[in-house]
Amino acid sequence: MHAFDDLGCALLWLDEQQLLPGSEGGPEVWAMDSTASDWIDAREAQFEAGLTTPMAYGFGVATHGISLAEARVQVRETEQNRRSGIANRMLEPADEKGQNLE
Repeated sequence: MHAFDDLGCALLWLDEQQLLPGSEGGPEVWAMDSTASDWIDAREAQFEAGLTTPMAYGFGVATHGISLAEARVQVRETEQNRRSGIANRMLEPADEKGQNLE
């Protein structure tokens, strides 16, 4: 069993392990509902975007919203954008203290 503080982290880990929730023999994925009172099978749940979450991926269990597969795509895009931003900042000129000048 693996535990994550943000659904986005769990989805990225599943990608790295090449595991697909919902596929035959695929992993179970459980998420805490917004009241922190019940575990929900994430493979069957709906997710709301734009929430405050520990790692800022922004997805939480909701009564309506997008599927786990759709959330997975959005998490991948968010992570790709974050990594692109970090790479771009590393290429910017820096002063003697390592602060970016731009």
